[in-house]
Amino acid sequence: MDIEYTKYKDCFVRKGLSVDKQMIKQCFDNYKDFDDLENAVVMDWGMNIGGFGKLMSTKPIKSYIGVECHPENFVVATKNLGNYSNYKLLNAAVTTLEVDEIDLYLTTSKQNFCSGTINLKNNNAKGLRKIRIPVKTINAKQIIEEYQPSHLKCDIEGEEYRIFDDLDWVIPSCVKQLALEFHWQDKILDYNTYLEKLLKQGFKPVYENLNYVKGENVASFNGSEISYRNIWGLDCLYKR
Repeated sequence: MDIEYTKYKDCFVRKGLSVDKQMIKQCFDNYKDFDDLENAVVMDWGMNIGGFGKLMSTKPIKSYIGVECHPENFVVATKNLGNYSNYKLLNAAVTTLEVDEIDLYLTTSKQNFCSGTINLKNNNAKGLRKIRIPVKTINAKQIIEEYQPSHLKCDIEGEEYRIFDDLDWVIPSCVKQLALEFHWQDKILDYNTYLEKLLKQGFKPVYENLNYVKGENVASFNGSEISYRNIWGLDCLYKR
């Protein structure tokens, strides 16, 4: 696989692919408030091309475990992160399904490098994703048990619901800080349901950023009224 690279924020990105720069910038913006990183074990579900891992390389962490299922993203992530001796990179999809392999569904646009999913919301979502790639899986419960992460970042395009629903939204006690991107508009509008479960476990939100397009629909979100056309993500960081 011949890839032309350039550099952005000290990260290798694919030349001419603006989505790579967007993902690096998002990592540096959304995850900068992780702290208490001395000897931390950091786990990254949805590593993409390694932006969060690069950010963590400047911190005094003990180890980093990055998981990314998109094969081309994994190649770039390895170029960015593969030389750190305390880093382990896994080319797989994290899930609680008991299968060895699962289809990754992608669109035909360049956004497929950041929007692929193994958990289709509905038939409409399936219709928009014409490309399927079989990818290996790794069990979410087992990888947490094995590595005991103190810091967990999760951005896995809807699979977060299957995993955390299986856990009944009980976050393992080893996890002290959790960065989580919620997907799917209806689920995001029901955010308080998930927030209440996290609050009961001692988590406090330190960052909540709603990503939406303004429009004529009106809803109450987190104590405020918003007017939206569509909502595509909610980035959160919790600490306990």
